[in-house]
Amino acid sequence: MTGVSFESILFERCEGFDTTPEEPSFFGDLHLDKVVSSLVAGREEYTLPPYFYRPLHDVEAVRYRHHVLRDLERDSLLAGVREFARGMHRIRECLALAGKLHYERQQQRWFLESAAV
Repeated sequence: MTGVSFESILFERCEGFDTTPEEPSFFGDLHLDKVVSSLVAGREEYTLPPYFYRPLHDVEAVRYRHHVLRDLERDSLLAGVREFARGMHRIRECLALAGKLHYERQQQRWFLESAAV
């Protein structure tokens, strides 16, 4: 295996990455706020809107994104990504439940459940 490390599906390089961008002022004028809302509906737990606020400024970033999207057209890869996402969702559910419980053993049980996913 090579020494290549993975950082992000969306960005080839993540240095200087702003994780809390604000909605651009023009989004409302162009009704892009409504477009983004419809795209992320049902996925609120992932806090996706900020990713739509970040423009790509260079051709290489666009190429990288297109390459990733082409890869995701492969059914086997997409199935793996979906399975990973389902697992992460289950982990978040278990940890959220553990956080709501009052008895230590119950909390531990749900923490272990999340680790087993």
